[in-house]
Amino acid sequence: MSFGAVGAFRPTAVLPVFDAEGIAAVVRQVREPVHVVYDPRLVTPALGLCVGGEVLPHRELGPTDYALLATLPATYPEWLGDRSFNEAHGVRFPYVAGEMANGIATTDMVIAMARAGMLGFFGAGGLGYERVEAGIATISQALGDDPRWE
Repeated sequence: MSFGAVGAFRPTAVLPVFDAEGIAAVVRQVREPVHVVYDPRLVTPALGLCVGGEVLPHRELGPTDYALLATLPATYPEWLGDRSFNEAHGVRFPYVAGEMANGIATTDMVIAMARAGMLGFFGAGGLGYERVEAGIATISQALGDDPRWE
């Protein structure tokens, strides 16, 4: 093996992908470990990605194996940021959106953020009292009496 391989990779149910569209699809699977592989048997070896499969110790490649360059661990969006932020605000994800004046950060955005377990702010700066009151009423009605939304 070359290219600094750290071992071998044997796919099981899913084969590695080497094209841009396939790689983009694998990258979206953030909750799965991703293996960076290459096939030295190709005329022009290319980097590829795969999920699943079996990581093997450094050895000669079998007929269905690929050279393993790295394994990227699963990433859970809930793990990013500081857990105390999530606890303090009663959210699942440490993300905040909104805060744009004149209602640009709409009530729909605030409601969608809350339902997704994130923190959203209604952009009330520059709005008249009636629009602010209507926005708060809309958000309150959509989210109900759950104390997490207060």
